[in-house]
Amino acid sequence: MVGVPVLLREVVSCKRVHFVYSCLSLHWLSQVPRGFDTKENVRLNKGNIYISKTSPPLVSKLYLEQFQRDFRSFLNLRSKEICSDGRMVLTFFGRRCSDPADEEHNYVWTPLAKALNEMVLEGIVKASEMDSFNLPYYQPSMEEVKMVTRDEGSFDLMEEQVFDLNWDVANGGNVAGIIRAVSESMLASHFGETIIDELFSRSAAIVAELLLKGKSKYVLCILRMRAIC
Repeated sequence: MVGVPVLLREVVSCKRVHFVYSCLSLHWLSQVPRGFDTKENVRLNKGNIYISKTSPPLVSKLYLEQFQRDFRSFLNLRSKEICSDGRMVLTFFGRRCSDPADEEHNYVWTPLAKALNEMVLEGIVKASEMDSFNLPYYQPSMEEVKMVTRDEGSFDLMEEQVFDLNWDVANGGNVAGIIRAVSESMLASHFGETIIDELFSRSAAIVAELLLKGKSKYVLCILRMRAIC
C-alpha cells in the first residue's frame, strides 16, 4: 500500500483485511502543512524548502501538526479495514533525535535548497517562488509516531526498529537521481520544467560533497502493530 491519496481514504470493505503493509509512504504528507498558505506565513520559511536550522520554530510546529493529522487519519481508516487482531507493518523514513531541524537528518533536501538559492542569486529562479515552496514531507521521531498511535487508540505497537542505512557514497549523481524521482513533479509544477535539469545537476554536485564529508546515512523506521478494535 503506497501513495498518500490511497493511504488517506478507505480502500477495502470493513474488517476484511488480515494484514496491511505500508512501505515508504508515511513520511509524505497529504499537503503542505496548513498555515503556510496564509498571507502572513507565505514566506515564513524563506530560503528553505523543508525544516532547517534557519527555519522559525513555527515551521517545525506546523509540520508536526500536519503529520499528526495525517497519521491519525491513516490509523483510523486502517482500523475500519483490518479485522480484530489483524496485523500491520509500517516502513518509513524517520529520525533518531527530537529536533526535526537537526542537519544530520535533513541533508537529503539541503542540496536542493542550496541549488535553488544559487539559482535565485543568478536570476534563474524568482525569490518569491523559492520562498513560497515547501515540501509536503516530514520525518517523524519514533516518539512522535507512538504518541499519535496511543492517542488514536486502534492499534497496539508490538515491535519497533530503527536502522541507520547508507546512501551510495561513491556516486552523488545516483543519490540525486533518487531525490529527483520522488520530487521532480512537485518542483516542475511550482518552478517550471525548464529549470529541472540544471537544478538536479547542481544538486548532484552538492550531494557528492556531502557524501565525501561522511554525511551518507538515513534513518529507516519499521513498526509492527496489532488491531485492537
